[in-house]
Amino acid sequence: MAEIELSVDNGTQDYVVALVTGDMDYVSASTFRPRVHALLDGDRRLVLDLSGVDFFDSAGLNVLLALNRRAAEAGGSLALANVPAMVRGLLSLTGTDAVLDVHATVGEAVAGRRKAEDADGVGPGK
Repeated sequence: MAEIELSVDNGTQDYVVALVTGDMDYVSASTFRPRVHALLDGDRRLVLDLSGVDFFDSAGLNVLLALNRRAAEAGGSLALANVPAMVRGLLSLTGTDAVLDVHATVGEAVAGRRKAEDADGVGPGK
């Protein structure tokens, strides 16, 4: 099993993009969860690039759902990008693809978030 890694790009003040690599499983959940939760302080928008995820199970799914809930409670948001086929399959099978904000690319995830914020009147400059 590959250890989970998180590479963060703080490219903008409103969005944080984090590349996730390795296994999102029971073993990694206890170390991964607090590292990603720290990125949700305040009303930040977090985009998780899952292109480097090699393995994903129910513990990984639980982490994503908890992150989504925490982001919403903090006034922020969570988007997933570059989701591997095996992860998309599990999201679809469990129906969580209707709950989580899933995009094909990081660019689409950021653009999708900006469009939603602009429509709500809460985006930058609003």
